[in-house]
Amino acid sequence: MSSVVGGDTGGQNSTVSGGLLIMPTSPISVTTASMSASDDMIENENEMLRDRVADLEKRVHDQNDEITCLRATLADCLRRINTLESSKSHVQVNTYQTRI
Repeated sequence: MSSVVGGDTGGQNSTVSGGLLIMPTSPISVTTASMSASDDMIENENEMLRDRVADLEKRVHDQNDEITCLRATLADCLRRINTLESSKSHVQVNTYQTRI
């Protein structure tokens, strides 16, 4: 049992089916709902991108710290090598004869 009931629904008719009043969905509300879902998806994507950028920035910072530490270690090693070489009066080269 279905019947159409007129009323003030913005020029649209409502349908009564089994005692329940079913309001039709207007194109405006469909557009608004899809825009809202689209906005939610964009906001979610933006949040994910912000998190990703924050993670990458932390990674770059950590790697810069590691590079600084490696440079300091290399400089220390080069100083030690220079000290060892300058303290020797000569450099001895060992030659080994190979068996043929």
